[in-house]
Amino acid sequence: MGTIIANYGELVSLSMVRGDTFDIVVEFERDAITLASAYFTIKRVASESAIIAQKTLSNGISKTDDNEYTVTLEPSDTSTLTAGTYDFDFQASADGETLTPVLGKLNIIQDVTF
Repeated sequence: MGTIIANYGELVSLSMVRGDTFDIVVEFERDAITLASAYFTIKRVASESAIIAQKTLSNGISKTDDNEYTVTLEPSDTSTLTAGTYDFDFQASADGETLTPVLGKLNIIQDVTF
């Protein structure tokens, strides 16, 4: 599991094993926040239009505390990916604002047992 304290626009690097369940906890600096929408998007390269995997509030992103949301990547989200580095971001809206608290690189590590 990776925990990220959202410092708006922070670049981070995460690593996970291909085909594993992986939770990413995004903790907002506000005392309480309710997101109207949220997207966790993975692409091979940020500038490409093709989305490799995407999670939303209704599919894989859940509120786990007053100021915390958890993104859950399921094995099927990464099991067919080639090991390597991918771009990701977490973009949300709350109180009429669009926020991208965190973005960066997701390193997919080749699994040995598959």
